[in-house]
Amino acid sequence: MDQGLEDTIIVGDINYDMLDKNNNKLQTFIDTHGFSNTISKGTRLNPTTHRFSLLDVILCYLLTSLTSSTVINCSFSDHSLIISAFNFSKKYNIPEKRLIRCLNNDKIVKIKSSLLNIFSNFTFVSKDVNTQWSLIKNVITSCIDATARLK
Repeated sequence: MDQGLEDTIIVGDINYDMLDKNNNKLQTFIDTHGFSNTISKGTRLNPTTHRFSLLDVILCYLLTSLTSSTVINCSFSDHSLIISAFNFSKKYNIPEKRLIRCLNNDKIVKIKSSLLNIFSNFTFVSKDVNTQWSLIKNVITSCIDATARLK
């Protein structure tokens, strides 16, 4: 099965007879990509040969969701109507919970003041750049957390 296409359904008059098993390129496509055809009866009666062909298909991945399929004669077309019913269970994407900060101008001024106060007397004790950068990030985050906590 191709990844990410589990809910894909292909419907149409493909003008390729699925009842003809010889050199059937559509069947090769179906097999290669993991689809199944839900229609098995002929959908068009050839007026000359009086032979049915299966030209109209409903292709899907999950036959377990298929509840029924049928072919219904149609008085206004030389093709029959095709119907497949599915019972797809709904997938609900639970939104990812995101933490946010509520910042307004007063809180930003307070954060700037705290940082100015801290960094005016700040001295580095390590000569390692990564350690110093980590310390600076922690100081900045602490100032922001003290004024505008993540909610």
